[in-house]
Amino acid sequence: MDEKVTAKGIPQPDVFDLIRAERAYQDAKWGKLAEHSHPLGEWLLVIEGKLREAVTLWQQGKGDGATLSKVAYIAATAVACLESVGGPLIDEWMEGMELQRANSGYLSPNQRAKRWYPVLEEIIARRNAEAVKAAEATAEAKRIADTLAEVSTSMQEV
Repeated sequence: MDEKVTAKGIPQPDVFDLIRAERAYQDAKWGKLAEHSHPLGEWLLVIEGKLREAVTLWQQGKGDGATLSKVAYIAATAVACLESVGGPLIDEWMEGMELQRANSGYLSPNQRAKRWYPVLEEIIARRNAEAVKAAEATAEAKRIADTLAEVSTSMQEV
């Protein structure tokens, strides 16, 4: 597997492990997200406040370690925000990103088409599965309504 490496040679998975560890620390400190969720605006204010703290540390020459510690906190808080308020919006965003990625880069139209098709097929399959579930729910609701109508008619005859 070809690992992406940052400018200083830190493998990207290690960076994500750091963010996961910070998220675990946050959950231990503040409780699970279900216990302390915030609306999007509050999350943004928390992130903005921590970003200002990081900038201040950097401007004061407190060292990269202290500043990067705040950056890890910000990254983990951004992840918590996405976990907390993302939901269906994340699904829509991901579909848009998948399409954007499929059409990115300096690819020929044929190469782009080859990248687009699997993404579009996945999106269509997901939407079709949702449509099937909705149709099944509608059919079940109709069956229940028909049964209730039969019971009501039977009771009126009695």
